[in-house]
Amino acid sequence: EVLDPTTPAGRRHRDDLSRVADVLARLRDQGVVVLWRPYHEMNGSWWWYSLSRDGWTEPADFEALWRAQFTYFSEERQLDNLIWVYAANAQLNETIQDTLRYYPGDDVVDVVALDHYDSDATTMDRCGGLTALQALDKPLGLAEIGPSRGSEASWDLPALLEVADTHRIRFA
Repeated sequence: EVLDPTTPAGRRHRDDLSRVADVLARLRDQGVVVLWRPYHEMNGSWWWYSLSRDGWTEPADFEALWRAQFTYFSEERQLDNLIWVYAANAQLNETIQDTLRYYPGDDVVDVVALDHYDSDATTMDRCGGLTALQALDKPLGLAEIGPSRGSEASWDLPALLEVADTHRIRFA
């Protein structure tokens, strides 16, 4: 419904995008480059853009949503200061879909990234999601990382560095 401008949801969504684009335009005009990470963790079950009334959002519908925002920001609003980041959640269990399920395409993604919260940093590539992102041959980042929510644990820095070395991730 958000992609249909004749629906209330579509009008609200377009108004939201317009307000965000206004701010991004101000940043552009000041020479600020933005790492833009829309619809992050889209392969998880906790966002409106991940689930539909019938279950999981279809990949084609998510791609249409991403591309609509890309077209509006990049072409209509001329926001050339955005670096588009596809940031999936690490696939750790059945409530998280494959990392590449919703990948919208190389032409609308500049950087790929992974969000990962677990008490063990070495589970980051448990189901091969980090490896799959790396295979896209895009710059790779770790967007949100840390111990599980509510966990008393803290990450062992050498374990994180081991994961980074294994996947040739360099920290700036």
